[in-house]
Amino acid sequence: MNLLIVDDEPQICELLTSFITMVPDAVVVGTAGNIEDFALAVATHRPDAVFLDISLQGGDGIEAAKQIMTDFSFEVVIVSGHDLHALRAFDIRPLDFIVKPFLKKDVMRSLIRLRERLAEKQKAPEHRPGRILFRETGGFRFVSCEDIIMIEAIKNGCLVHVSKEPAPFRFNDELWEITRQLERFPNLCRIHKGFVVNINYIDKLDRQGKSNLVTFRHTKAVATVGEKYYRAFLEKFRD
Repeated sequence: MNLLIVDDEPQICELLTSFITMVPDAVVVGTAGNIEDFALAVATHRPDAVFLDISLQGGDGIEAAKQIMTDFSFEVVIVSGHDLHALRAFDIRPLDFIVKPFLKKDVMRSLIRLRERLAEKQKAPEHRPGRILFRETGGFRFVSCEDIIMIEAIKNGCLVHVSKEPAPFRFNDELWEITRQLERFPNLCRIHKGFVVNINYIDKLDRQGKSNLVTFRHTKAVATVGEKYYRAFLEKFRD
């Protein structure tokens, strides 16, 4: 079980981690103390479950979970100092509710329930629509994988060219950070240290001098195929 802890109190994160790691099949893949880090950690680690505090730096944990859960499937265990939040958390259907201050037995109870729920989900896995999480000034944004034409590395961030948009979006993510999310999206392909492209939008692959250039439908942007990526790129088009 891969678990993420989201709480803005470091001592709570440490205590939860100490209890969780007593269970052989439970792994804490990360911690987050605010809304932005919560979203990034889910996109990066794909946890099976999140131990979630409600009052976080930068916003409300329940509202953030609602948005993130439209793209990623995970169970939620609410960890809060007020049991009055239980009703408000109904929309995200938490697996369990732990009231602070808590004991080891409370965490173990949640882990037992979580193990049972994950076993049930393996029999009938859920499907989630595909979107990628990007960081922007003041928050984050999800962009549909199907709409992305190309992601281009720039200084201190990236440009995301999107169909039906006249200009690319600028985000704060480095391209290497984005590539960690690409495993779920076979139509997105890294073709250069500075480019990720959607093969469904490719119009032509041209050789110009020593460069292999890709052009696209719906945009005048051009991408270069790096030599070390060239063979894997061509494999994408073979049956």
